[in-house]
Amino acid sequence: MKGCLKRKFYRLNSYLDQKYPDFEAMFTESDENKRSLSLNKVLFKVLSFAVLSAGLLLLINLALISFTERGGVFGDFLGGALNPILTFFTLFGLIATIVIQRQELRLARHEYEKTADALSTQAIETTFLTFSICTIKL
Repeated sequence: MKGCLKRKFYRLNSYLDQKYPDFEAMFTESDENKRSLSLNKVLFKVLSFAVLSAGLLLLINLALISFTERGGVFGDFLGGALNPILTFFTLFGLIATIVIQRQELRLARHEYEKTADALSTQAIETTFLTFSICTIKL
């Protein structure tokens, strides 16, 4: 039994590793260098585990409702279990937002550097033109 669970866990882990590039594509720019973001990979695996767990609990609840008369008791349990799971999704959303904002901040810094370079060049050109106009007037 333990070996079977271990094999299923490894198979699930390899499946999640295959699906990870699609998840990472949501957080990266297409022209940006592809690099390994371990935070995104961990978030993807945790989110996938939470979704699978919620689906499993839902299937168990549906089976209990159809086969027994105590589906309401399990429904209360399911509600109590889903509340922390939904809270976790909220936390996941917050962390994903922080990751996206970090990437946007990096892009904004890059644009600000380009703007500073352009303003520096413009200041030099303005000084040169002012100097040449003053020279021509003399």
